[in-house]
Amino acid sequence: MNNRNILASIFFLIPFLVTTAIYAQVEIKDPSEMAGAWLMEMTALKQDGGGSNKEEQTWEFDPSDGIVIQSGYNKFVRKNTKFTKNYKIVNNTVVEISDASDTTKYKVIEKTPTKMVLKGPYGYHFFKKK
Repeated sequence: MNNRNILASIFFLIPFLVTTAIYAQVEIKDPSEMAGAWLMEMTALKQDGGGSNKEEQTWEFDPSDGIVIQSGYNKFVRKNTKFTKNYKIVNNTVVEISDASDTTKYKVIEKTPTKMVLKGPYGYHFFKKK
């Protein structure tokens, strides 16, 4: 291979490598990574937060018993609510939250010790650690 072919190959591969790094899948390796109280600050239709709605809910994950407590102001019923549900981590990338009537799946988009973004069936949920 001459230098021209090597350079052409490098320029061809750069966008692929950058795209792969940007869209790398976030994994939850242990349920304890979700543990504790998370304040949902907003929901949005877009991952960049565009078209966002302010939220005031707390999701408290307890990995010892697989329970999540969702509490705070519920804009749909216009009052404070508190729901106790089960949760589990599926394939290290999805949080399944369920009760007797329904199961909702949330894909983990971003997760740091202080910030978390989940994608649910109706958009993105943006959290910060309490």
